[in-house]
Amino acid sequence: MVKIERAHTPARAQGILLVDKPAGPSSFAVVAQVRRALGVRRVGHAGTLDPLASGLLVVLVGNYTRLSDLLLGGDKTYEARIAFGVSTQTDDAEGQVLRRADASHLNEQMVEQVCQSFVGDIQQQPPIYSAIHVNGKRAYQYARKGQNVQLPLRKVSIHSLQLLAWQAPYATVRVHCSKGTYMRALARDVGKALQLPAHLAQLRRTHSGCYAVADAVCGSNLSDSCALLAAMRTGVAAVPNLPHCAIGEREAIDLRCGRTIAYRQGDVQAAAVKQHALGAGSTRARAVHVESTQSQQLASTDLLVARSNNTLVALVRPQLDRLLPVRVFADPSLTPAPTEAKQRSRSPKGLQLLEG
Repeated sequence: MVKIERAHTPARAQGILLVDKPAGPSSFAVVAQVRRALGVRRVGHAGTLDPLASGLLVVLVGNYTRLSDLLLGGDKTYEARIAFGVSTQTDDAEGQVLRRADASHLNEQMVEQVCQSFVGDIQQQPPIYSAIHVNGKRAYQYARKGQNVQLPLRKVSIHSLQLLAWQAPYATVRVHCSKGTYMRALARDVGKALQLPAHLAQLRRTHSGCYAVADAVCGSNLSDSCALLAAMRTGVAAVPNLPHCAIGEREAIDLRCGRTIAYRQGDVQAAAVKQHALGAGSTRARAVHVESTQSQQLASTDLLVARSNNTLVALVRPQLDRLLPVRVFADPSLTPAPTEAKQRSRSPKGLQLLEG
């Protein structure tokens, strides 16, 4: 009998895919395209973009959907075009016009001065046409019925707000801001500070956390599964802004079984030399080498753990001289078939083991 082995299929695809979303489709539509192209059920994203907006959408595939809550907390950078003299229901170009006013007296210096006044921590009123939950419903559901709801102010941080171009009555700005900042609300509030109606005319996200749109694949054609697989970021390279631990196969098994592994703070500085001294074949290399490729950390207590073959194993937290697994990732090479997954999906209490 000839044994036929199943070839690698996109169904085992896992990683982070950077997509340059065009204006028009929703973030959900982009995720659906990636899901169909790769044949993977578990696909999500790390921060939505309105249909009007273009730019970087961080798509998470397979095990990497488990990183969504960490990646959502990263700062964002946008290039926005603000139109002065017109306000709309939705605070963007798609809404019904509410008010018009003459903005011919505006000049570049006036706009730049007001923009600088928004830098720092501010209290922002989210747009009524937003997905914020109010009494079990989305805010936009009330707005579409003409019902007025008061959304609470939110504290957000504007790290920088730079005027890139001025062509009356439009200002093009670059905004570096914290998670949860509404660009539509910012455009509206800049207009209010100038005593003028205003709305967001265009928006493009250029950065999300450590990711840049310059490294993204074109979102206009996401049907080529081979191209998507080639662009997928995996392992430590997928999350370069998180600290990570280089561990061996034995430690990987321990973490996936919910067991802690040894960790000594004093080994951190000398670990790189110690690894070379022990050699790759050492079975007693129990000390874990912790390193970070960037100074920025999304979670100060969480470490991203990688196996020796660069496969994600777990997110762990230092606890005295041990590393405690708080979120584990299934070994993709051992992921059972869908029919077997339900029978073999048990995991240690307190841990969630993701299959495929």
